[in-house]
Amino acid sequence: ANNPNVITDVVLQYACGEQVGPYDLASDGGLRDGDNTNTIDNNADTTRGRHEPQQFYDDCDARERNQGLFLADQNLDGNTAIYTRQNTNGNTHGFECPEER
Repeated sequence: ANNPNVITDVVLQYACGEQVGPYDLASDGGLRDGDNTNTIDNNADTTRGRHEPQQFYDDCDARERNQGLFLADQNLDGNTAIYTRQNTNGNTHGFECPEER
């Protein structure tokens, strides 16, 4: 049906190779599904799944956060992209960039 009040976007993200944007996953251990679903805490633990390379998180931690994002009444513990309204202390959850969640 054609309804002007309904706007839907579908975004599919996938990786088929070892090169994702500027990140060479082959030199960083490659993508892997892992044998368990616990949060990955270092790159050497091959039993855990990984969807972003370590360098992706390191770049996020080095980049200044977007000052235009809504913070509500939250006080952030830092000023890089790993600190957000929903992640004020910069906890890691795998190698994803919290600002981009």
